[in-house]
Parts: sequence; C-alpha cells; structure tokens
Amino acid sequence: MKSKFSLFFLLFSTVLTAQINLTGNWLGKLPVGDGLSIVFHFSDSSGKLSATMDSPDQGAYGIKSDTAFIYGDSVKVIIKSARINFEGHLTNDSIIDGIFRQGIKLPLILTRVFTDTRKNKSQTPKPPFEYTIQDVTYGGKDNALQLSGTITYPKGATNKRYPTILMITGSGPQNRDEEIMGHKPFWVIADYLTKKGFAILRVDDRGTGKSTGKFETATSADFTDDAEASLNYLKTLSFIDTNKIGLAGHSEGGLNAYTLAARRKDVNFLILLAAPGIPTIDLMAEQNIALLKANNINEEAAIEYGKMYKNLCTTIINKSDSSTAVETGKAFFQNWLTETNSEILKKLGLQEKSKQNTFINAFTKQINTPWFRYFFTIDPANYLKQVNCKVLALNGEKDLQVVPALNLEGIRNGLKKSRSKSANEIIELPGLNHLFQKCEKCSIAEYGKLDETFSPEALDVIEKWLQKNIINK
Repeated sequence: MKSKFSLFFLLFSTVLTAQINLTGNWLGKLPVGDGLSIVFHFSDSSGKLSATMDSPDQGAYGIKSDTAFIYGDSVKVIIKSARINFEGHLTNDSIIDGIFRQGIKLPLILTRVFTDTRKNKSQTPKPPFEYTIQDVTYGGKDNALQLSGTITYPKGATNKRYPTILMITGSGPQNRDEEIMGHKPFWVIADYLTKKGFAILRVDDRGTGKSTGKFETATSADFTDDAEASLNYLKTLSFIDTNKIGLAGHSEGGLNAYTLAARRKDVNFLILLAAPGIPTIDLMAEQNIALLKANNINEEAAIEYGKMYKNLCTTIINKSDSSTAVETGKAFFQNWLTETNSEILKKLGLQEKSKQNTFINAFTKQINTPWFRYFFTIDPANYLKQVNCKVLALNGEKDLQVVPALNLEGIRNGLKKSRSKSANEIIELPGLNHLFQKCEKCSIAEYGKLDETFSPEALDVIEKWLQKNIINK
C-alpha cells in the first residue's frame, strides 16, 4: 500500500490573477538533506492558469495541479489531504519568496528558469493506440456519488464480448492511473493487457480526479462499495463477458478486491498485487519495522518501535470517544518513553522532549481518523476464506510496505479454507519493490527515481496466468 507518509512532491493547481505573467518554469530548493529541487510549470488556457509540479531529485514529473489562490502579489497554496500550506510573495517577475509548511516550516524561493525538467517514464503508453479508449461516468452506491474512469478494450467485431478486469487502487487518494511519483502503473497494465484481448476499467477514487464525493472521511468499506458500483456498471456493457469479470487490486486495493469477491459470487478471478494477508495492524507494524531498518535504524530499535506502534494504535482505536482516545494514547506513549532505554530513543530520534511532543501529536491526530480506525480492525482471513474464484497473488521480494513472506503466507493460508479453485498461484517475484519495479536501494524514495514503472517480468507472469486460467477456459 502507499503508506501514509508525507512527501514534499505533492500536487496542487493554481488559479493566478496577478499582473505578472507566471507562464513558464519556476525552480526552488527545499532545505532537506542536500536540498530537494521543486519545479512548477505554469501554463495559460483562455486566461486561466494551471500548473504541474516536478521533484527531479526524486524522479517525480508532471504532477497535476489541484487548488490554490492568489491575491495581489501574494500566492497561497493549501493541500488539505497532506496538510501542506505554501505562502509566497512575488518580489518581481522572476522570484516568488515563500514558506512551505508540512508539519515543519521550510523556506522555499522559486526562481523563473528557462529549462524544462519534465520527463515521461519510458513505459508510459503513447499514441497511436491499437485499442478503443472511452471515458465513462456512472453512479456509486449512493446515487449522489459519481465515479469517473477510463475503459479500454480491443478493436474488433461489435458483437464480441471480452474478458474484463476492474483495477482497484491502493491507499491514499489515487487517480485512475494510480499515478505516483511520475509513474502511471495502472495505465501501463491496462495498455499491456488490452493489447492481449482484455477490457480494462480503471477509476478515479472518490473525491479524486473527476470522481465526486469526499475522500477524507471514507474508509476501506466505502472503497469496496465503490468497487462494487464499478462491477455493477461493467455488467451493463454489451462488449463485456459477464462470466469472466475479474478484480485486480494493488495493496489496499487488493484487500478491497477480495473483500468484494467474498460477498459477490459473480467475480471470476482475482489478481492481488502486494495485497495484505495478515491482520492490518500487524501489517503496519511490520511495515514500520522494515522501513526503519531500510533507513539504517538497527534491528533492536526498529523492533521496539514496531511493538510500541502496534500497542499505541490498539490503545487509540479501542476508545470510541475521540478525545479520550487521544489522551489515552498520549498517556501510553509517555509510559513507553519512561520505560524505554535512552539509547533506543536516541536511535529513533525521540530523545528530545520537543521531538516527542511533535511525534505523539501528529501520530494521535493521524491514527484517530475514520480510515485508520476502520483499517486497523481488518483481518484478511475473515474474507479470504469466503472467496470462491481463481486467484493470482503476487508480491515483490523487496517490498518494504507489504512484507512479502508474511503476507503471501497469510493469503495462502486464508485461501486454503476457501472454496477457491486449484488455479490459485501465490508468487514472490525476485528483486521487485512495492510498485513491482526492479529496484536498487528498494526504498520508497527510490520509486520516482526509477524509470521502470511496472516490471515486464511481472506483466508476463500476469498474462500467462490469465491465458491459462481465463482465456483458455
């Protein structure tokens, strides 16, 4: 899953009405490490400015804009979902002097430049396309909710019906391409499999892209309902083989996929990409341990943090009252600090009172939200045992977010108790990270630096399984 971590390369859009023409490229550097470059590209269409954003040092390009404001010579940008606030002052026609806030406050001075850092990943599909592409909109479970997506299917006879895959995105607000750090993995997968004879539907999350609704208060249960609305929509289309509709979910999307398959017997197959296979509170604890170790925190400190993380989360979600949950969580954390070896606290960066306060305030605020409260109660075994379709489960050997050995084994054990068929395959793919990229350092920060979006070897495994178990059946 896309863990709930903060990234400096987050998107926004700008509506600019200043007298200064901002069209072009603006470069700044955040004082993070050796400096983190940020580039904004402003363009003008019919008097309305829009923006995209790059973080070249992290390999993120073409991040589309969301919302922002300008008044006089001051620019203010707010990204609520990431708690980002940027305020800048136009000192002249080539400099914006500003402050970037995301938990901490950082100076950011943007300077107009005459170079273009934008770069497409090599696997991003490019026209001309050999298949039909249609943008679609349809109702969600709640008729007030409108889901928007793109369906692709082979060009051919009008009376042909195609085996079909619904793509389900992972954690965090994702557009139909599951776009992250310049990569568009769902488009890459859709392009590849459509050429192999499948119809593919990929959908903007509620409150994201062109889909309506509110993302911030939604839970995994809501996202499963949205996937069900998409499944129902597919069954209304004349070119869909309704006997061969499958769900392909990445990370939390995999959880949503098998949750839906557990209650719908008309799902023909599942493709689980780095899906949770163990209780989600254990999954997140293991994720934190793996990420700390990858960042050179020694094993003893990482494991101690993982234990604290799980117990602190349990303490918070077990309290139904929000204010009581926060206060109880803070009390637990204070006891843990008192009882924990000072050397471990130092290795975790929690030896100073100010850092302890910053940590627990941010932690309790984040965990005490609808998504986390619901997510931490999920045990995949309760749903996997109810699945009654063919399953391909894949994970990368180097995945730090959904640790492969534990989660694949959990999926295997859950399916053993199900009525799922012998076509099931559970595979750990060597050398791949959470996004199924062939990685080097295999850290989260590396995702955007890599040119590869989705491993050709992983695509080949998926296609061969589909040919054997779906196309030729």
